[in-house]
Amino acid sequence: MSNIQQKEWRNAVAELKDLTVDRISAVEEQSAEVKESIEKINSKLDAIEFQAKSTSAQTKEDNKSEVEKEFKDAFYRFARGDRSALGQTEVKSSYHPSATKASMVRFDLASTGALLLPAQISQDIIYNVVETTPAMQLARVTQTDRSEYKRRARTSTPGGQWLAETATNTKGQIAYSEISIYPHKWASQYGMSIENEQDTGYDLVGEITRAFSEDFAVDMGQAFLSGTGVGQPVGLIGNVGNFTTAASTITANDLIRATESLKEPYQANASWLFTRTARAGIRTLFLTSNNAALQYLWEPDFTRQSPTRLLGAPIFTARVGDLAGANDNSYSTGNVFAVFGDFSEAYEIVMREDMYMIDDPYTNASSFERDFHLMTRVGGNVIKSEALTTITAA
Repeated sequence: MSNIQQKEWRNAVAELKDLTVDRISAVEEQSAEVKESIEKINSKLDAIEFQAKSTSAQTKEDNKSEVEKEFKDAFYRFARGDRSALGQTEVKSSYHPSATKASMVRFDLASTGALLLPAQISQDIIYNVVETTPAMQLARVTQTDRSEYKRRARTSTPGGQWLAETATNTKGQIAYSEISIYPHKWASQYGMSIENEQDTGYDLVGEITRAFSEDFAVDMGQAFLSGTGVGQPVGLIGNVGNFTTAASTITANDLIRATESLKEPYQANASWLFTRTARAGIRTLFLTSNNAALQYLWEPDFTRQSPTRLLGAPIFTARVGDLAGANDNSYSTGNVFAVFGDFSEAYEIVMREDMYMIDDPYTNASSFERDFHLMTRVGGNVIKSEALTTITAA
């Protein structure tokens, strides 16, 4: 090939290379534009999908609120004797798990004709009970629709070990126990005069809710602490650890030793539970040195923004009678006057999802009274006994 031909060949190759680069650049620019367009389309589609989901969720919530209002209004009319209110109300199965027929509010439970309480009213009752029952504030609470709730509780750890180089790690074994919790039937009865029913200015449903809440709270507070387990929840007392004081009179040293008797994993979330009268005696206790008072054990919160504390742990108050023998800071031998530890690790409460009411206008008709019977099912049991300790007078 001559020099002229070689030069022409090199020029042709260079032109072809430049043309190829230009075409590749053009394709890349077009690809970038296409990619950007696709991203914009996907972004718009995502926005449309999000808006559609939000609208659907809001519509569903609005429908639920409307059903709740309709159901509650029907119950208000029913409580004042308007029995036709029940047949006119539609209950959606999605609103309440026990509503199996869309047009029914009254349920025939073993031919009792029990009324399923509106969820908002049953929740009001539970809320009032929780507010006044420390055990329900502190323990683990689970809802169930079963007649037996099984809980697996770990009773050991696999165990770790330090190893030398090339040493073999031995296998550990975690042990579990299975604990059954049975929801027990609890019931209460409320009698209402015809005068209360007729007085339109009287908050009848509110009064029924408060009355049942008070009864429920008293019985639950006692059962969770000292229940026998026969027809009622298993109580804490007698089923968890115990610390016995040196004397029948409470001392600061006894309370300090009691806290130290609780295992370390449960210290961080530990709480005190006293009766009100026991708490009054403990408020006067001092830390002392050479018989000189240094400071109160009690750590009050004057802002009411956080619980009052004793030795760093928050204090909760049970009713008189929930803990046996708690009258003041002097106790009879063998009486429990306090509980200390991590209640959420130690105790579990199981509640059925619904409450039922029976309306009886006939039994006391001669005295112009209507009787309301409320029924629900609740259980409780100790899950991990080492997480709590009761404090008993010597």
